[in-house]
Amino acid sequence: MMAVNLGTRGSEAARNILGYSNISGGTYWSDLRRSHGCEKPHGIKLWCLGNEMDGPWQICLRTAEEYGRVACEAAKVMKWTDPSIELVVCGSSNARMPTFGSWKRRSSIIPTSI
Repeated sequence: MMAVNLGTRGSEAARNILGYSNISGGTYWSDLRRSHGCEKPHGIKLWCLGNEMDGPWQICLRTAEEYGRVACEAAKVMKWTDPSIELVVCGSSNARMPTFGSWKRRSSIIPTSI
């Protein structure tokens, strides 16, 4: 499992790390991995779209709706890059958060089929 940065980064960075990790060759990022001595792709199948995104410690803290939109766009480019991956969206980071419960309801605008 790998998480992509959806705080200070977004869909382009998510696509790039996925390409580095999972594409065999022929792209800038897959060829960079190969130049680093790892000829075969890592084959990471489970990807988290951010991590603890409702935490006030986050740089570029987003509302649940903002996170939902960014996560949806990242999910699109990631599935276009490697349709075999599975994606996981963030819920609230813990039950003591003021946004607990409402975060999941409000950020759930991500389509189930991309």
